Amino acid sequence: MAGSTPLQDFCWSPVYLTEAEWKIVLDNKATSLPYRTNIVTERCFRLGLKAPSEETYAMCATVLLLPEQERFGDAVSLRSSYITVKDLVKQCLKAKGEEEGNKFEFLKQLPADPRGLEPERLDAAYGPGVRPPARLPEGITTKLLQQLKRMIPLRSTNRGLNIPLSKAGMQPMANNLLQPWQMLQNMWMAKDSCRPSGFTSTSCTSSARTDFQGLLLQMFCHLQRRQ
Repeated sequence: MAGSTPLQDFCWSPVYLTEAEWKIVLDNKATSLPYRTNIVTERCFRLGLKAPSEETYAMCATVLLLPEQERFGDAVSLRSSYITVKDLVKQCLKAKGEEEGNKFEFLKQLPADPRGLEPERLDAAYGPGVRPPARLPEGITTKLLQQLKRMIPLRSTNRGLNIPLSKAGMQPMANNLLQPWQMLQNMWMAKDSCRPSGFTSTSCTSSARTDFQGLLLQMFCHLQRRQ
């Protein structure tokens, strides 16, 4: 639409979260989803986010659903969670914009390296002279986040949502769900952490990688038993 605000790509926002913010995000038992969404959205807003792209919404949802990775095995539940997070992000951005406005020049894409931003923007977002850690928590890699993000059905027409019901019990047929076994194979092949140039990302440790693969294997076995 003519005159509409261009969409912004903030998919690198996870590396801009502080350690304290990550601690809140990963503790879903102590805090509510709206509160955790506000933490992530406020950080993005202070960096200049006004009009998130669909991929940016998906990355926000991926980060917020990390404590509940079992959701990524059910396309219908995952789509519902994505819509919830998207609505919460929209509400938060609208409220922040009305309260404070956005003082900086429009930013089309958030760079992978925080050093790619002007110092004035970083000073306003974190405080004078304070800079983001530019790394992810132990056990979380950019490769993992990207893989999980790709599993989110961004549109209601996504094929993963077309799950026929079985005649017995009206339960979704397991062989039509997202395939966690394939995801497990992909994770096994992609052992090395993926880090953007310009900053050091904490490598995914062997034990953390094994834990996640174990979760996927449990999901696969569960679906096999339901067939």
